[in-house]
Amino acid sequence: YVTVSSASLGINSYMTLPLVSKDTVNPVCSTISTCQSFSAIYPGWEIYKFSTTVMLPPANDWVISYSAAVRNMAIKNINASSGIYLEAKLDNTAINSNAQWAGKVNYYLIENTSMSVPLQVIDADGDSVDVRLIAPREYTSTTNISYQPGYSVTNPFGGGYCTINPTTHTLDMLAPAPGVYTLAFAIDEYRNGVQI
Repeated sequence: YVTVSSASLGINSYMTLPLVSKDTVNPVCSTISTCQSFSAIYPGWEIYKFSTTVMLPPANDWVISYSAAVRNMAIKNINASSGIYLEAKLDNTAINSNAQWAGKVNYYLIENTSMSVPLQVIDADGDSVDVRLIAPREYTSTTNISYQPGYSVTNPFGGGYCTINPTTHTLDMLAPAPGVYTLAFAIDEYRNGVQI
């Protein structure tokens, strides 16, 4: 379920959203069934899209969040048993659109090969957008997930590199070892130099 809350209005509600679509992320998987088996030759990830319409009264502190107590246990760089937490903040007291990723953000790196991924974050209002790496959050939402020894926000692959280039707006990466890694991002939006 999704939690929708506003501290200033005293609202904290839970919603179950209907499934709208399901798709595979891996470009080598022509259909979902090609990669969804654990015995498949190619790894497969799926994207599930849930959607609904909600009418929210004006408030500048809306938090829309999702949490689950499970995560892929093959992840190397974090304590995967800590679950997952996703959050979006909304101020609907003014006219503003949220910044959005322009495409799917799931990439495959080749071991010891550098890669630059365009960070295609767009804002319909033309506001400035800043993307930064952050620590993933536990499903409780109050604390960051602990990294395994040798890994961190600035060293998510345990070597190599992972940086955001503010000039080219790319995520520049090199992973020295094969594995499943988790990266988390925050997107901050600015209008006339002021964060909104």
